[in-house]
Amino acid sequence: MVSANEVSGTLSIYSVGGTIGLSEEDLALTLSVYPNPSNGIFHFSQVIEEGQILNLNGQVLKSVKGNEIDLSDLSKGIYLLKSEWGSLQLLKN
Repeated sequence: MVSANEVSGTLSIYSVGGTIGLSEEDLALTLSVYPNPSNGIFHFSQVIEEGQILNLNGQVLKSVKGNEIDLSDLSKGIYLLKSEWGSLQLLKN
């Protein structure tokens, strides 16, 4: 019999080993950009074989190949980089 002031139940405790997140190998295969925001020249952590810079309307403005791009001829704003590494936002001031 359980009275009004008693609590009954089961408590299970589990231990999980390892780390949460990306492994060093996976982290090495991600693309980052710096500086971001930039006044024009953006550097990439990986070499891009084939990429494009798009505006927010989806129009292709430039092609990207290598590990940097100069956007100093574009207006201030947000641009998208699409490449084999995925997509990133670039902020040009």
